[in-house]
Amino acid sequence: MLQKMESSLKQQLAVLALFMLLVLHSLAAEAEIYKWVDENGKVHFSDKKRPDKTQEAIELDIQPTSWKRFDIRIKTHDVTLTAKQREQIEKGVNYVYAFFDDVLYFDLYKTVPVSIDIYASESAYRQGLIEQGNPNAIRSFGMFFPKTNAILVYQRKPFDQFLHTIKHEVSHAILDSLAATIIVPSWVNEGIAEQMENIDVRGGRLVIQRDARNAAKVAYHANNGSLMGLKRFLSLPGDGWLAQHRAGNSLYPQSSQFVYFLLSTSPDRRFLTDLLHYYKRGGRKLSAYVTDDMAIGGIEGLQIRWNLWLKDQRPAELTF
Repeated sequence: MLQKMESSLKQQLAVLALFMLLVLHSLAAEAEIYKWVDENGKVHFSDKKRPDKTQEAIELDIQPTSWKRFDIRIKTHDVTLTAKQREQIEKGVNYVYAFFDDVLYFDLYKTVPVSIDIYASESAYRQGLIEQGNPNAIRSFGMFFPKTNAILVYQRKPFDQFLHTIKHEVSHAILDSLAATIIVPSWVNEGIAEQMENIDVRGGRLVIQRDARNAAKVAYHANNGSLMGLKRFLSLPGDGWLAQHRAGNSLYPQSSQFVYFLLSTSPDRRFLTDLLHYYKRGGRKLSAYVTDDMAIGGIEGLQIRWNLWLKDQRPAELTF
């Protein structure tokens, strides 16, 4: 019995030694691994060439990991992008990923494949929408299609605005991969996407600039009393949100500024994070029904803080 245990222990140590050699090889790819058999038939491994032994060099097929935070495939249709423009697009996409990962605490352990089709004109873009099965799409600069994980945009000037559209749609793609956008409130989906348009990196930290145009629209409606109250705003289902927007309520600007407001303080940023994780877990209630449990002071407390923030809409930028 003792001999068997010793034999088993030696085998385990031999395996461990081989494992350590493989690890060292991965760190120093130039090292060679050799194998030889002694007179007792025992197999040995070493990273040193021994002239007194008949050794066999082992070729290790160690593949570097192919995982990356995003898998972006850019398809151009009669459009020529410079190397710098492609680099800017990839950086912008990576900033959006970093926001979901580092600010909203989503562990993006899987790659989200994103296909971006870039068209030369609005007419060509609209033809692309038809081919994706959306012939009646409202006028837009870009659109994300969950079924194919495809983003369609058309090139326009200045390039910064074109890049804003791409980052906006990438936000939709990431959120859809985390929790189907059919159950995520439209104000969350669109509000975050609006923030991603203005996301950048400065001094190694993520920065989001407040959208001046959206801020002006929200301030106008807040001053004349036409801004939708939060209880109703948070109770809108997806189709109701879109219908209200088409009816003249500025829900895109309000969603943009409301999410910006939530991100501006730690307690309300925590509310937004908890809300998103609720939908990631499969929750289906309208946001109004879970806000009382998640936000400090419930909807009433949130409305008070929102009203106070609307008076100056500060800070002018957020740093994370």
